[in-house]
Amino acid sequence: MKKLTAIICILALLTAFTGCNNNETSDSFPENTGVSAPESTTENTESTENSESTPESSSVPEQRLSDEELEMISKLEVQSFVGVDGETVMATDAAEVFDAEKPHNEVGSPGFKFDSVTVGDDVLELDEDGNFIEHERLSTVLRYDFAYIRYCRPLFYIGEMLDKDVEQQMIDELPEDKWFKVRAGDKLDCGLTVKKAVYEHFPAETYENTIRDNYIEFDGEVTLEGIMSAVKNDDAYLVKMNDLTFRPDPTKTSGIPDCTRALDTEYVISRGMYNSDGDYYLADGYAAWIIGTVDDIDSGYILGDDDVVRVKVTLKNVKYGGILSVDLPAFYAEITDIERID
Repeated sequence: MKKLTAIICILALLTAFTGCNNNETSDSFPENTGVSAPESTTENTESTENSESTPESSSVPEQRLSDEELEMISKLEVQSFVGVDGETVMATDAAEVFDAEKPHNEVGSPGFKFDSVTVGDDVLELDEDGNFIEHERLSTVLRYDFAYIRYCRPLFYIGEMLDKDVEQQMIDELPEDKWFKVRAGDKLDCGLTVKKAVYEHFPAETYENTIRDNYIEFDGEVTLEGIMSAVKNDDAYLVKMNDLTFRPDPTKTSGIPDCTRALDTEYVISRGMYNSDGDYYLADGYAAWIIGTVDDIDSGYILGDDDVVRVKVTLKNVKYGGILSVDLPAFYAEITDIERID
């Protein structure tokens, strides 16, 4: 096999990032996604003899947020947003509210500034006449106990450069792209189960420029086919020398999650040069997968003298990190088994 150069679009994709109501049930998932909410283990202990409620037994909804958190929400000019699944999410439905400028160690980084023109403690916004409008500067983050994902659609092409019209036709023929929410306990079509799901929303006062973030941890293992390369550029963004980057093939496995740019569906298609021979790459799915380093595999057997190879790999401890999270916007996983496919 000719020596390939890892000009794979995965590294280009890694540079591309600037990455409902909580009372909903699994009915909000799109049909035929295969995602199922965990079965309820709550038993109905109500008896016919004690079916009438009394003042003592009447349930009062527990206040989810603290008074301090509700006070932070009250200062927001924007009290809701529409998620990528089309559902409206209220600020008061958040599981947690915190100030991004203060240390917050679990998921989220202190000192984060939203992307807008700032002068002192003011945020400046242009009106329709081009004049600056001043708003009080807020750094409130709304954290929800769900995350947005989509499934990669069956598009995975490697070959000669495509005519733009042909490429667009391939994309247009894909099934409708559907985003949906997942929570802890939900199982994906690929077999992974959601262990933890977090979505962080950073409202930017009165306009739509917001920071979006997903963080998801999965239980179980998943076996995928795709193309893998070892990073040889020590200056690569988000990755380091000898990291293994992987692009799964969604024509071989259904239900592969994708989370990057959850509210910007224009960027869900990957494209670019595949190797030094001029092969072109086109696939549905934007998030990169970082699956370890060359020290985790028999590199002589798997990679040989090639920089890019096709592999079948079984992964565990899969997680996805987004912009505000402790990890950067990519999938991270550990290899339990790998073989080269020639």
